[in-house]
Amino acid sequence: MITVQDTVFDGYTSDIVVTVSLSNPNTLVSGLQFDIEDIPDLLFAVDVVAVERATGFVASFTNLDNAHLRVVLVSTTGSTITAGDGPILEVHYDGGDIPSAVIDLFIMKLVFSDLDGGEIEAVGENGTLKIGPTASLIVIGGTADAAESVDIFVSLTNDAGVGGLQFDLFDNPNLIDIDFVSYQFWDQVENKILTLISLGQFAVGTPEALFLIEEGAGNAGGSGYYEVELENSVDVFGFQLFIEDFPDWLTVVDVEKTGRIPADAPLSWNEFTDGTLRILEFDMNPPIEAIIPGSGPILVVRVEVIPSALEGEIELKFTQTSASDEAGDPTIFSFGMGGLFDIGTTGISDESRKIIPEYFALHRNYPNPFNPVTTIAHDLPEAGDITVTIPEYTWSGSYNVSEWIPASRYLPGDLGWTG
Repeated sequence: MITVQDTVFDGYTSDIVVTVSLSNPNTLVSGLQFDIEDIPDLLFAVDVVAVERATGFVASFTNLDNAHLRVVLVSTTGSTITAGDGPILEVHYDGGDIPSAVIDLFIMKLVFSDLDGGEIEAVGENGTLKIGPTASLIVIGGTADAAESVDIFVSLTNDAGVGGLQFDLFDNPNLIDIDFVSYQFWDQVENKILTLISLGQFAVGTPEALFLIEEGAGNAGGSGYYEVELENSVDVFGFQLFIEDFPDWLTVVDVEKTGRIPADAPLSWNEFTDGTLRILEFDMNPPIEAIIPGSGPILVVRVEVIPSALEGEIELKFTQTSASDEAGDPTIFSFGMGGLFDIGTTGISDESRKIIPEYFALHRNYPNPFNPVTTIAHDLPEAGDITVTIPEYTWSGSYNVSEWIPASRYLPGDLGWTG
């Protein structure tokens, strides 16, 4: 057996040496010929030298046009490579212009001969040449029935910092449509993130502003909501988020701030025709206040669920996040982690009612009060006596509701008013 040894060299090395070994425990070898193919085709051999067990043999080589290197090793004195195991050749490649690569070295077209010129049966074992810092991508697939969605994960293994990457992903046969590709990568075990900050600028590390979507809930043909949380280690003076629901079964009716966002900071949102929600918050009027470092909900997104939605879970995912400094520049390292939205047919799950909110909040009613019935969602961090005062349409009086209620998050429909 002839083997190309696995080899590692620094990038831009002008003399890369790959060792070829021979194991012939029972047979004398008087000559041999083989090809080495490098994939990808990056290498050019500059020398082949007989060493150790093949000392005294003459080595010659030819760089062929098809990424093959042909090597011939013969004896001009009638000597043989005695039975044994160990190196016989060193192949020298010029890698002076290669900063980083993983190159497979395939050995093929083996011809071995004994002292009488008879052919000896031989096999080859391939090797790998690693040059400089390397990284590898592995696609982890999934399973799904026809017309269903499936997540396909791309795993990155790297032995040095990665400043950027590009790859093509294709299916064969062509049976799937790629609905969304994240431009952000996170190794949750190592807590390392590769994310696009701006065009051509990547960063690795822990995000300064981590946006998360807490699981939401709603009924088919009814209303529901989900929360957007922020974990930030620096002051965040503004942000822009793009959120997609898949399948597109949710219609946003309102986006509300929580107490973590300064009261005077303007908030705007719009939903595109493809169902993507865009949320923008930034205060241009001095004094500009920030979302101070901390964690907790910053937004409540109110939605209507289409009547044809199926019971189960749909995905909520960030397609883009940005967080701004005091000058309004998106220099803060941000990242978005999506969540799930639970669609029921009989009511919002009881689990969502067990949430104890961090802040008191009385959210906007839905629909507007110029309807026969409107509902009001509200957050109560502590149990207590609550009085709700609702002015009448004529503004000449009010409607009061007073009662003791426990701490919880109260969804639309828990507190109602019929005018």
